[in-house]
Amino acid sequence: WQIDSLPKETRDHLPKFMAAVIISKAPERFGFDNIVYESPLTYDTVSVTEPVGLRIAAQCVGSTYEHLRALNPELRRGYTPPSANRKAYALRVPVGTAEKFKINYARVPAKQKTQMVDYRMQSGETISEIARSVGVRTQAILDANNIRNPRRVRAGTKLTIPIPPERYARASRLQNRIASLTPDPSDYDKSLYTVRRGDTLWDIAKQQGVSPRQIQAWNGIRASQPIHPGNRLAIWKPRKPVSVHDQTIANSTDFYIIQRGDTLWDIARAFDTSIAQLKAWNRIQSGSRIRAGDKLLVRPPQEPKMD
Repeated sequence: WQIDSLPKETRDHLPKFMAAVIISKAPERFGFDNIVYESPLTYDTVSVTEPVGLRIAAQCVGSTYEHLRALNPELRRGYTPPSANRKAYALRVPVGTAEKFKINYARVPAKQKTQMVDYRMQSGETISEIARSVGVRTQAILDANNIRNPRRVRAGTKLTIPIPPERYARASRLQNRIASLTPDPSDYDKSLYTVRRGDTLWDIAKQQGVSPRQIQAWNGIRASQPIHPGNRLAIWKPRKPVSVHDQTIANSTDFYIIQRGDTLWDIARAFDTSIAQLKAWNRIQSGSRIRAGDKLLVRPPQEPKMD
């Protein structure tokens, strides 16, 4: 009540809300007569512990996407949120359909179920291009982010992308396998990096040309464990440069051999980079053209040293 520097709209918001509550308890006293009240919403609730798309939920209960949105107006992105520590989320469904939802949702193939992943758009990317790379529908990304006009989305925009579990799991397995690799001392040199104030694992990894997961694996750092100024981190860097695409780049361990079923999205997540960077480093015009067995550069090309 005593903060005068707030904008007027913000300053008045709480008093207006409290006034509305008071009036709603005795509207006739304040001059609101002959009110025709709407019937209260009726619904059942089901507990879900994973992100559930409202379109799939609507199919499971034999209703429409619009009806499920009306019952769950807080779900502006069209999905239930990921549940921290498996805490259940109460999803509203039409009256009498709770059991129907449970039965039908249990029958939904795993490849149609969803996990939500954050992604920041890179320069030159479009939502349809990201959708193709990830293997989801463009409309699914638009729904998840409440986007009406995809042409107005700019580089740097943070998107929440619904990812089929098999793609998310593949990227996680790839990350863990890469991070667990012990560098060969005959090809790698070990150095020590002293953490400075303001450093993050992500910053250090980008600067050193490795991934945060590799730094964690090499130094026995748990995912939730913070780093502090003065900590000394082991960093393994390749020794011998080789020439590829007329550029001097790092040792062949900076390449990844594409496996069957991989997408640029999976590989970008595993190496903490972006689809756009992978395309630029490898001169890829279309993400759909990568093939199993191809060698993909996954680190920034090093500039050749001048004599």
